[in-house]
Amino acid sequence: MESLHFEPLYIFNSKYRCRYEYGLNPKELPSLDPYYPTQILEHRQAQYKEFLEITKPFVDKLLLYLKGIPTLIIVTDHERVVLDVTGEAFFQEELGLKPGLAFTEKGAGTNAVDLALTYEKTFQVKGKEHFFESMHNFSCTSCLFSTVNWYNEPQKGTIGIMTSVENASPLHSGLLSSVVDGIEREFKLRVQNRKLESLNQIMVTTSRNGIVITDKEGKITECNHSAEELFAIDREDMLGKKVREVQPFGEYVELAVRKKQRIDNMDLNFINIENKMKYITMDVSPIYGKNQEFIGAYGQFRDITDRVELEQQVIQNEKFSAIGRLSAGLAHEIRNPLTPIIGFVNLLKNESHLDEKVKQYLRIMSDELERVRKLVNDFVIVSKPEPPELKKTSLHTLVEQVIRFMESQGSLHNVQMEVNHSIDETDELLVDASQMKQVLINLLTNAMDAMERGGAIRVETGKDLGNGMFSIKVQDEGCGMSEDQLNQLFNPFFTTKDDGLGLGLSICYRIIKNHGGTINVVSQLGEGSTFEILLPVKEGREAFIFE
Repeated sequence: MESLHFEPLYIFNSKYRCRYEYGLNPKELPSLDPYYPTQILEHRQAQYKEFLEITKPFVDKLLLYLKGIPTLIIVTDHERVVLDVTGEAFFQEELGLKPGLAFTEKGAGTNAVDLALTYEKTFQVKGKEHFFESMHNFSCTSCLFSTVNWYNEPQKGTIGIMTSVENASPLHSGLLSSVVDGIEREFKLRVQNRKLESLNQIMVTTSRNGIVITDKEGKITECNHSAEELFAIDREDMLGKKVREVQPFGEYVELAVRKKQRIDNMDLNFINIENKMKYITMDVSPIYGKNQEFIGAYGQFRDITDRVELEQQVIQNEKFSAIGRLSAGLAHEIRNPLTPIIGFVNLLKNESHLDEKVKQYLRIMSDELERVRKLVNDFVIVSKPEPPELKKTSLHTLVEQVIRFMESQGSLHNVQMEVNHSIDETDELLVDASQMKQVLINLLTNAMDAMERGGAIRVETGKDLGNGMFSIKVQDEGCGMSEDQLNQLFNPFFTTKDDGLGLGLSICYRIIKNHGGTINVVSQLGEGSTFEILLPVKEGREAFIFE
């Protein structure tokens, strides 16, 4: 007498629906017609592409574990459509399994894929538990997977094991659940990493600070557009290079990589490709992995040039203000006795009864007194310059006049002057021509004094309508200046000459400032100096600030 066999309720209910609702015949073959047209299937596979990529190594390990047992691994989406089939080719040919077929209850009868998605848990259907008799020789175990992709879209489906009834094992359910857990964790981790990578990329690319990232060997692996602009180096030229090869920051970042130490708020300055001084503040931090292993360094560079220049301007203005208050009274006190002294000396020089030696002494006294008077006058100009008498002037003509005036002096110093105009003779701006000539003569004289062995002085004029400025550059081939000298260059009474008073450049600074312009200098010892004057193009007295 045969023992009674009771099927689980979910199997009973499924078979009932297959027979009486769908009108299926268990002796016929299951209908696994393509559920998706080819184009839609390819689109769905593309949606699950990353999940399928992660699944592959897990499936390969699972098949290796089940080596010797004919097995198929089937991956479906939430609509029960096969996305991928891997494993025993004989099973695939016998059942005609391929991507695009669907394991719906209405077509494939009672099956593990449909049950797993319906009840959202792992199911094993084997042998006669299948509705169709053609499936009675097979055992199918399906486990539900549920993930959220990069676009925050839910992705659901099943991963299943199909094998023969003889090789069926209740362990397949636990084995498959373990594999799916691993796949879900890996997928979640990859999505999180991609989101973090994207967020980091957004932060790097949109940051106004320059950012450079290296690996543990000190090779640059990433840099942003701000770093390209700040250091005038293309990203392609930086990536893959040893960081120590990239100046001006390389040696400091390399030191941080080698010693695995932080660098905070280090100030650096350098001359950029446009021959202008740039000031930056640098931070470097070691980067550690999840196991606290050192994996690289992160460098951030803030351009503080505007702030430094503003601070220098404030300090300069404070110096001039203090000197102005001091000199106003001092010049008055010196001028009062100086004028009659000069007058009496000049009278004595004209006395005929004085012998020649006394007259020589008087001439020396007169020359020195004139020198004192000039010093006082220059001092007054520095402290309280005369307001510029603004008139429309051709910058081209003004520069040419000064060059012609200085040519003879240049010949005495064995200096040639080269002029390059990027402006027309008709380009005019509002300036005090006399004061501007004084500035140019002072710069050219200084350039000649800096070239003891002669050389060339290049004078260039230009116009930048975008910034609304005219420019005049005076470049020499002299001895250059140190950083300390540059920092004091426009200070009253600072000079690098043995017989200089140190007021010439201070006067130039005040004249240019009172014209609403700026004067900048770039210099290196042994490589000469370049002075650049920038003057506003716009007309009207509102362009100028007189102090």
